[in-house]
Amino acid sequence: SVLLGWSAHLPLIARLPFELLWIAIVALVVGALLTPLETMGWWAGWFGESITPPPRERVRAASTHDVSRYIVYLDGISQSGSAYTADVEKFLDALEPVLPARSRFIRGLMVYSVFNRPLDDDPLFSGLWKFIDATRIAKPESILGLLINLRNIVIVGVSTDPRYGPMYNYGIASLLHDGLIANGYVPGSGIPVTLIGYSGGAQMAAGAARLLRHALEAQVDLITLGGVMSGSGWFLDLGHVYHQVGDKDNIQRLGPILFPSRWKIMSLSQWNRALRLGRITHIALGPVCHMEPGGMFDATARLPDGRTHLEQTLDNITRIVGGRFAIPMPPPKRLTNYGYYIASAWNRPEYYPPGVALQGGPYVPLAAWMGRLILPRRDERDAVRGAWLEVHHAPEGCTHLLGQRVKLRWSGDADVQRRVVAVTRDLFFSADAEYSSTTGGTVCPTRLNQWQLVDPLESLAGSRPLDDVMVMLVDAVHLDDGDDPVLRIAREPVQIAGCYYGLVRFIGPLGAERFRAVHFNAASCAFDGPQEELTVPAAVANPEHRAPSSMRDIERSPLNEQGFYIYGSPDASGEFVVRALAPRSTLAVRPGRVVAGARDGYRYVRKGAWGDLLPRKGTASSVLVRDRSDTRAEAQAKDDWAEGDRALLIHVFGGVGGQLREEAAKGPIYLGHFAYGEARVVRDALCGDLRFDITYYQVYAHNEDGLVSGAQHWSRYMGDRQFGWLGERPVCDILIRHDAFTSDFTLDDGRQASVLGTLCLHLEVMAQRYRIANGTGCAYVGPANNCAQDSNRALFATLGDVQDAVRDPKAVAAWKERFPEQVERYEHLAQLVRALRPRLQTFGGPRRDWVSNEFSMGSTLEDHPLQQVIMALGSWRMALPRFASDTIVKTFLENGAAVWVLFFDQVGGVYPEIEPIAPLTL
Repeated sequence: SVLLGWSAHLPLIARLPFELLWIAIVALVVGALLTPLETMGWWAGWFGESITPPPRERVRAASTHDVSRYIVYLDGISQSGSAYTADVEKFLDALEPVLPARSRFIRGLMVYSVFNRPLDDDPLFSGLWKFIDATRIAKPESILGLLINLRNIVIVGVSTDPRYGPMYNYGIASLLHDGLIANGYVPGSGIPVTLIGYSGGAQMAAGAARLLRHALEAQVDLITLGGVMSGSGWFLDLGHVYHQVGDKDNIQRLGPILFPSRWKIMSLSQWNRALRLGRITHIALGPVCHMEPGGMFDATARLPDGRTHLEQTLDNITRIVGGRFAIPMPPPKRLTNYGYYIASAWNRPEYYPPGVALQGGPYVPLAAWMGRLILPRRDERDAVRGAWLEVHHAPEGCTHLLGQRVKLRWSGDADVQRRVVAVTRDLFFSADAEYSSTTGGTVCPTRLNQWQLVDPLESLAGSRPLDDVMVMLVDAVHLDDGDDPVLRIAREPVQIAGCYYGLVRFIGPLGAERFRAVHFNAASCAFDGPQEELTVPAAVANPEHRAPSSMRDIERSPLNEQGFYIYGSPDASGEFVVRALAPRSTLAVRPGRVVAGARDGYRYVRKGAWGDLLPRKGTASSVLVRDRSDTRAEAQAKDDWAEGDRALLIHVFGGVGGQLREEAAKGPIYLGHFAYGEARVVRDALCGDLRFDITYYQVYAHNEDGLVSGAQHWSRYMGDRQFGWLGERPVCDILIRHDAFTSDFTLDDGRQASVLGTLCLHLEVMAQRYRIANGTGCAYVGPANNCAQDSNRALFATLGDVQDAVRDPKAVAAWKERFPEQVERYEHLAQLVRALRPRLQTFGGPRRDWVSNEFSMGSTLEDHPLQQVIMALGSWRMALPRFASDTIVKTFLENGAAVWVLFFDQVGGVYPEIEPIAPLTL
């Protein structure tokens, strides 16, 4: 009344325009206020579930089999229904005939309503919108047309709103999905979809991108025509964004001004990250406006090159959808360390053909079943249901399979299948994964990209570009022999460097890549066995010009006196190729020193083991920590560590400094790496001594070395001369023997199980998640998700299993009565669990994501930086690898555990160009 009250004194005819204007303003305000309500009502199901599909008369191809791409048009803010304004209709009529012949074009979607409902179907103001629309069509210059624009601007605002936007964008994604289905699209067919978004329609497309991509299981691209968008749309989920901008388009310029997420200082927004990753291409249109006259649909205005504005727009779109548009070249692909390494023949799988008789020796196999994993082709997946195994060694009675490819599958056991199903995921690379695998220099499972339901055997076989993952099968292996043999396993295959190992003392080099060595003689217990000329290829240097190991003067190494285990496989001529080393004296169950008492033992673990690294370079040590006063090394080792014993292993490595300092160690601190593992006391087949056989359970982010997350034998992870750390890094392996934790309990059903065994299963599952980043393609290191945090998350889950198992007091009492000899060990375990849990959770309760079973290893710190830091604080003791190790070891020592510390300080030949760096602890 304040604004228009004066018009009440006018005659009726003169007052009518003002009354209509007032009604329009009220309708606009009410409509704007009802928009979020409509969105929430649709979300809650108040208005039913139906979404009106677009008309089918626009179909261009006869069937889905004839279609190579679907193209969907999303109109700007002037849209009021399935019909468009005259300039847009003219553009679409000109576009449709020039699109590629096998494309299918869809138009008519009303993206400013989650119901795909035109404004003239509005339950409250349909009459008003019909009048405004009719007036606008009759007189395009009418000011009433602005009311539709203003109403739809509010809808664009809803799409960008953090409260209502997710619901609205879900509705638009559903609308687009149903529209595609109505026009013949088959989800899972992989046919790409291109969205063309004019003005505010570009925001609708970006908001719906993530859900649409996952629903269709196909790539979704976006072509914007003067798109007005916030920077919070799901641009990283779009295949590519082609952003067309005219020099005179003042409306498009509102986006970078009005939406803070488009500002350059908001570096972590989806828009700015997509720009950095090369997912957005700006296309300059020249002196072109947003709308006619002079707009991108203007068929009369001409450019300096003679084309009309409309012709330029059509040319750009047809070149993009036809694959003829030249995207600016991304940064050159960075060759990974792995790429350098496999350029050498001895690092490639074909260098070691199966079925070749091994000459020289004596050599013994690491396991009964060993071979090379081969990823099945897409068309083989249903038949293989796992991976191929090229058999390189088989037990007696199965040697007829040598050299053959057999199917390797998981056991049908219910527990095994539950674990497999838990980590089987569709694999679609995120934008970060795409960038990391092409330009970022990271080895990712590119062969598995866009595969559905990738199981752990496939993720292991396809983890690198080549089929070069050598494994041994552990625990029970069942063979279904016949015309189509199948091996079934219950545990993850363990990665190895080679199939055989020997025990030698190096005598000296024999020219390039040849060494003379003498084998250990079991009869005399001395190195007076046969001499052999060994093939020892030179390790390939990485792009930092640093080779992972050196054989220079290895015969003078103080560790050579007791000899080295050598691991490898025969080449085509049958000669043994040395791929990995292990110092015999350090892995022997014979400590070089004993530290008595938990306090002194912890002091050694925390400071002594990592002290004075440079003077100790090239050496290894073996230190036993016990709480008894008797420090006679041999006696205590014999008392506590017997054949068949198992120990929890905690692994930490440091950095590489010196002249060839690694890039990650050029800062003031180095964090290192953390892993759990299992050590078994075995009797060596060559010398008869007791030694530690070590398997690491690596929870490892994708990296440039091609190191694959999973179970890795010592020979592969540590000893491998090309891919291992023995010759390059300082490494501390701490073996913990706590009888209640590492030894088996007898359960009610008669089965034997240990907490350590349960932890290993949880670590296998975590490593399997890491291999495909839980479906996003590349696992990254962050404060909340890293090797230390997620390895200890597996420990946390293990402790939870222990507590669940004893939750029923009556069942526990019955078990104690049945197995009284195990009661004391059970009490020790309960005490240990009570001591460990508070160390894993800082503020008295576990991390929310640990409890709710959420996994975000495929996210980078840029995704949710504050959330990641907050989550990391919930388990801050596990954030730093060495401090996490100190914390866990201290807890075990305080609860009566025996600890054995193995330290390797850049072991191998002389390597003066590198120096050891200790990782940070608190």
